[in-house]
Amino acid sequence: MSKYLPGREPDPTQSEVRAFFKYPGFRIEYGCLRELRPAMVEDDKSILAALAKRNARDLIIQEELTDAGVQLDASVLARAAVHRIADQRHPYEEGLRGVLDVAYREIAGVDSSIQLYDYPIVSTIAARLNKAKQATVFKLDRAEGLAPQTQETNIQRAVGIAETILPGDQAFADQAERVYRALVPATVAIQQSMFNRTYLLDDWDGIGFTGIDLTA
Repeated sequence: MSKYLPGREPDPTQSEVRAFFKYPGFRIEYGCLRELRPAMVEDDKSILAALAKRNARDLIIQEELTDAGVQLDASVLARAAVHRIADQRHPYEEGLRGVLDVAYREIAGVDSSIQLYDYPIVSTIAARLNKAKQATVFKLDRAEGLAPQTQETNIQRAVGIAETILPGDQAFADQAERVYRALVPATVAIQQSMFNRTYLLDDWDGIGFTGIDLTA
């Protein structure tokens, strides 16, 4: 029987041998799993707060363009622009372009003419993706990496954050849900690909390379 059991959720108390992601020639340093999870929640708050500001400013600019008789296929321009931002600001964040592509189908799904407001969104998505990669090494196998209930929990938490940012704005809450239903599975897909480049650390003693006790 395969040990990869679809649907199994990660056990945060698991303290056995971990799989560590390996680039050719060296390991990446990892922080504490219990610190990564709340840090990703803060990233979610930043992403959605920046999205709310982007939406508000975008509406003003669209009204100005309409009044001036200017018409643009701006949603396409916005999606192309985030690739440039990603390449300039985060050239070594593997998988970031793909994550941005699926997220921006919801962020810039309608006409959009803002690039300045995309910088904080792209940067925080990159930071979130990096933390997700770090968290992957603490999951026992692909089944824990899939964790569908955890994915749904993360999506619903994002909706709750959106509701606190713009109370009563159902359109924004709906947009947040669409963004995270794209963003979370895309992130998980990158985590799944990492299992092809992991190895078990035979001498694992519960102490991270940063000196933090990850099993405490």
